[in-house]
This record gives sequence, C-alpha cells and structure tokens, in this order.
Amino acid sequence: MGATVNGQIRTIVGDYTQDMGPGPYGGDPLAAVHRIYKVNKSMLDDPASHDDFQNWPTDWGAPWVDADGDGVYTPLPAGPDHPEFIGDQVIWFVSNDGDIAYKLNFGTDPMGVEIQTTMFGYDRIDAIGDMLFVKQLVINKGGDDLVDTYMGLWSDPDLGYAGDDFVGCNVDLGMGYVWNDGADSQYDNLDIGTPAAGYDFFQGPKVPCDDPTDPVECPAQVQKCLEHTSW
Repeated sequence: MGATVNGQIRTIVGDYTQDMGPGPYGGDPLAAVHRIYKVNKSMLDDPASHDDFQNWPTDWGAPWVDADGDGVYTPLPAGPDHPEFIGDQVIWFVSNDGDIAYKLNFGTDPMGVEIQTTMFGYDRIDAIGDMLFVKQLVINKGGDDLVDTYMGLWSDPDLGYAGDDFVGCNVDLGMGYVWNDGADSQYDNLDIGTPAAGYDFFQGPKVPCDDPTDPVECPAQVQKCLEHTSW
C-alpha cells in the first residue's frame, strides 16, 4: 500500500519482513493479546474448550454474531454469541504501521493506517476448497489524508521448484497467476500433475464512480469496486 501524505510518499510493504506491528493503532505491540486468532466452525460443538472462541477480539473488530443483540460478546455456552463463521475456518488479526520501529522495508514515515484482516477457507473437495480468501478493512487513523492511494498484492509463490516459475496476468479477469515451465521435479512423485495458482481481487477498494447514473459501472449509484489496474 502506498500514498502521498502531506506531499510525502509513504508506503506499507509486506514481503520478507514487515512494515507493520501487531495490534490496533496506538496499542502495545508487545501485548500477548495482540496475536493471530483462529477458530474452526467445528468448535461450535464444544466452544468452552477453545480459548480463541471464548476470547474472540470483538472489541478490535473481529467479526461475530450478536445473537441476543446486546452489543456485548458473551460466547457460547454461557451466552448465545459466537465468531462469525464466514468459512469453515476463520483467522483474524489486526495490525498497524503507527510505530516507526516496525517500518523495516523502505523506511518511510508511518501512514497512520490500521488493517483488520479476516482470512477464511472452506472444508470442501472442490475448487473452492483450494481457495484462501482474505478480507481486509483499512482504516486511516493517523489524521492525515491519504492522497493517490495504491493497493496491491505481493507474493512469492515458489510453485514447486522456484527456478522454473512464470507469472502473468489476465486483465479481463483481473487476475494474476503463476505456472510452471513444464513438469516440475517436486510434483513428479505426487501423480497430480504440475499445478498453477491465481490471485484475484473479488472485491477491490471502493472508489467514486465516473458516472454515478450508469447502472453497469456503478450499480450502487455512489461507488464502485476498483478492479485490477496494473501489473
């Protein structure tokens, strides 16, 4: 992610190191509660035995079902509430770039951004079972406007042997992908062929519509989801 802040280019880049610290903006990055939380839908059968289920961090934005509508997370079995199982497994964490000590990539000043990340997947044997879904809420908590903001995905897939990978994109589908230069030695013994992988923004960042009255470009009449624009 990158933007201009007060005339200065600032970035958040995650590759082999980090540009963000754990926890919500302004929190203690060393606090033990600022960690990755993971729940499985099967935990509904025995919720009391699972710490992450009982201590799901709803106060920081983790998605949950408020079954009694009182706004307070009272988890099963003592209460009726539970994490929102958008998939069969849900992972949630929050991070921010407010601490300059964590800006280890390009060394820019902080953007003042908090990102709440929900990752989920499905226990299925079809193509959807092979997908990892990532949903992120980006919140500007620094007080300055983020001008000309760019968002992207960085990945080092290493599809089997890393030395024979190719990457490309399909602009019409808005998808980036990786495939192999022929057979791959690390898949030869698996009898499944050499796979490929893709990356797609199912729902990109929202931007103002060029023509809010155009029902195709702007079905919500206000904003549209930005698709794949560069590679």
